[in-house]
Amino acid sequence: MGIKIFNKSQQNINFFLQKKFMFQLLLIFNVVLQLPLTMQNVSVSFEPSAQNLDIIEKWLIKETKTSKPGFFVNWQNSVLVSHSRGHPLIINAVCRYLKEKSWVIDRVTLNSLFKNDYGKQLDKETYERLLASTEDEDSRQLLYRCKLIIGAFSDCELQVVSNVDPVIGNLNLKVIRLTGLWLKTVQEEKYQLSALIKRLGQNLSQQLFELINQALGDDILLKSPLNPNDALKALQYFDRAKAYNQATVLLVKVLTSSMENPKLFYDWGFALYWYFEALPAPVHPFAKLYIRFLQINLALIENKETDFLIADLNRIAANEDVGESGKGIVSLLNFRLNADKDPVGALSSYINATQQLSSFMEINEGIETPDGAKLKDVIWLTFYNLKTKEQYEEWFKAFQSSGIDVATIENNQGYMLAGISLHRNLLAVNPLEKWPALEDTLRLILKASLAQKLYLIAAYAIRNLIQLIFCTSKDLSKIEKILTEHAEFINLSPIYKFLVYDELGRQYSYAGNNDQALIELSKVADVEVPDTYTESVTFLIAYADLISSTSQLTAHAYIVKALERTLNSEYYTPIEQIKLYGEVGISYFLIGKPYESIKSLEKSFDMLLNAYDNSDDFKATIVRNGHNANFISQVILHGAPPEQTSDGEIYAPPTRRSFFFSDEKLLKGGFYFEQRRYINCIIYQSTNEHYGDYPDSKKWALKSIEIALKLNSAEYASLLYRNLFYIVMDRDYNKAINLYNEIKQAYIAAENEPILTSRLPERPPGLVDFSKSDYSFFEEVLIPIVYQVAQEMVNGAIGPEEFPQIISDLFDNPNIRVTDRDTLDFIEILFEKVLLNEITRRDFQTLLATYKGPSEDQVITVAYILYAFQASAIAAAEMHLILMTRIEKIHSKNFVGFYKYMIVPFFECFWVKKFESHKREFSDNDFWLNKSLPSFQKVDSSQKLRKLFRTLRHHLPLKTTTIQDDWIDS
Repeated sequence: MGIKIFNKSQQNINFFLQKKFMFQLLLIFNVVLQLPLTMQNVSVSFEPSAQNLDIIEKWLIKETKTSKPGFFVNWQNSVLVSHSRGHPLIINAVCRYLKEKSWVIDRVTLNSLFKNDYGKQLDKETYERLLASTEDEDSRQLLYRCKLIIGAFSDCELQVVSNVDPVIGNLNLKVIRLTGLWLKTVQEEKYQLSALIKRLGQNLSQQLFELINQALGDDILLKSPLNPNDALKALQYFDRAKAYNQATVLLVKVLTSSMENPKLFYDWGFALYWYFEALPAPVHPFAKLYIRFLQINLALIENKETDFLIADLNRIAANEDVGESGKGIVSLLNFRLNADKDPVGALSSYINATQQLSSFMEINEGIETPDGAKLKDVIWLTFYNLKTKEQYEEWFKAFQSSGIDVATIENNQGYMLAGISLHRNLLAVNPLEKWPALEDTLRLILKASLAQKLYLIAAYAIRNLIQLIFCTSKDLSKIEKILTEHAEFINLSPIYKFLVYDELGRQYSYAGNNDQALIELSKVADVEVPDTYTESVTFLIAYADLISSTSQLTAHAYIVKALERTLNSEYYTPIEQIKLYGEVGISYFLIGKPYESIKSLEKSFDMLLNAYDNSDDFKATIVRNGHNANFISQVILHGAPPEQTSDGEIYAPPTRRSFFFSDEKLLKGGFYFEQRRYINCIIYQSTNEHYGDYPDSKKWALKSIEIALKLNSAEYASLLYRNLFYIVMDRDYNKAINLYNEIKQAYIAAENEPILTSRLPERPPGLVDFSKSDYSFFEEVLIPIVYQVAQEMVNGAIGPEEFPQIISDLFDNPNIRVTDRDTLDFIEILFEKVLLNEITRRDFQTLLATYKGPSEDQVITVAYILYAFQASAIAAAEMHLILMTRIEKIHSKNFVGFYKYMIVPFFECFWVKKFESHKREFSDNDFWLNKSLPSFQKVDSSQKLRKLFRTLRHHLPLKTTTIQDDWIDS
């Protein structure tokens, strides 16, 4: 069966073209094209700010009223507002004009409005008012200059326009006199020019017009960094002033800053400048190339139209003095643009670029991006996109005539990807019945690549021919002939030999001839190839499977090597590493190492959860992970594997390569369901609890709660209470209580869903329905808290001075939601009587006898654990012995983690301390210290309590029952 290993480079082949190659071109521009531009300290920031966002909102939000009733009236209003800016004289003029047209607003009328045909009389009236209301020509000149300022303006901008020769003096006095009629204060220290002035003609000489715009633009550039609104204004000023040097530099700064967020370039309207029209003639030709290059790159990223930009770029290169280096850059960009749709044409562009940039290419042969990709790699991307026999023929002809030195491009990732592309573009995209027609194409590629010493391409051609022949004619004589004729070339490099015999061996394996497959694969078993060749991992997986029939240990070494290769390389995706951890887990089991096996599978599942993407591959891997982990876990826990699956099928044992089997049948069979993630957590939790690995036991216990509560159905929620003790052990009692409430609510919700009722776990006869009672709170929250408090009392972590606060925090907690409040109150009384006061054994027994509630077992457990601290050693031992029957029957079997991590450590520590404080009650103390205690401490936790009471019975005169003696002696 085939193995799928995906190479990240294959999945992202165009990444180089889209990102890395553009980085290379930027480097070339900076090195080759020394733009004669100044103002290098100017920067543009697209960082959002409150001011910028406010501007964006004002610029981008445009109301349309076409969908509302009364559209025509609203539209008329919008015409009036847009032309009058609310000024009554202008409104009056527009209305007079529309009245003359009988209020018919057609295309002709609209054109007349935009041409200001309605306003000749208005302009005359405005000049008359202007002459009458201003005292001198300078005041009027100031207003004409203010007309050039974009938007509202401040005293600073007034100063800028007035300082241009001829200078306008007494600025402040003039502004005061003009404010009101011609200047309006719109906000603090901001002015707006009258709409009447704005519609007048220029009234300035062209030279003065340009000087004022230049000054306004230069003033903006004093700010740094510029926000987009300032940059837009400055571009307009420099464009008006014909200050093309400044406009060019600023636009380049805007374009380069936009690379981080191209969308903002278009949102802000920068595409209105030098984008849809030819660049101004005075702009330096190299600068034109650079601007077009950046604009094209932004357009490609944002999927905008590029036809005009590309055509203009080629026009500039053909008609203006850009030199060979400029033409070379254009050729490289055309290569980048055509590599996908016209790979042969792209190759021609690349060849032209290498000739046009020959001196640069020689000097900068090793130029590379920050991640190591080299410019020379890109030639292979043209080969990667070839699809037909004719294209391959044309490509080899073009390459042969290029004069490119093969030695300079042999060892790079692009070359390897070119070889991989043969399968991608020929066999993978065609149905099997069309494969025979592809044999001629592959033979042509083999012959041409050998003739041009492109040996890696030739090796991949043979590799694909082997697969084609095996899957079609099965004429092995053809394969033998190919190998014989090309033996000398194949043995030139370990890589070539590996690629050929790896494919040959695996094809024999797929055909069922494992013996011959092993022979062929053994020829390259120890060949070391670079990490870029992901075929090496598929080889190691296949070879490990085949060699396992001879030696499981040898097979294990190869599968571990496959995993290590994926972990030490950037060319593999997380799912491949996840699967290989699973394969290594299976391998460990097959060589008799179940602990290492479960740990490797556990690592695989942990990675699965962290990288989970809900794809079929991930779902199938979760099923396989759980299936294998459960089989191995059952062997560990019970000494025997499961015999049947939940649906009655034979439970398949772990098998090599199973993580790489096809997913289709598995998923169609409905084997995956969301609860499998929870179930897998429980498998790893129980196995780690068996081994006593507390950190991992806790991790999976908490993960199971997290996953179960996020599932759409909560049928497993009732099983989660038993994991709350892990939170209690962190002394986070409130969190444990809150989680208990959440789990209980989820379980009740599940029981109320008819569709889920049949899927809820069946309750054993006699077991309390804890979804409707307080059983789980007392058993799985409160009792663990009691054990935790008792453990801290034994260790001296808490003392009598902390007892009142502990009691208050626990029993006054408003999050405790129990229906049996009487039992909770009784347990609070026990805490107070036992911990805060000395109480005789008689009074203690009398108090305990007064309890008549439904939770007698839990109450007795709390009482005996707490009272044992002040009781005699004999009384404490007899009370603890009473608890043992229930502990061994329930906790040691069904609550393994709680038993192992809380119960057993408590009793062990308690009795070590009890001996120290009550030595007089113990007999044969030396034997206790030298023999009994060391022997007890060495016993496995599953037998420790039995061993403890066997020891106590020897040193204390205990009154035991026959049942207790039988348990102690068992």
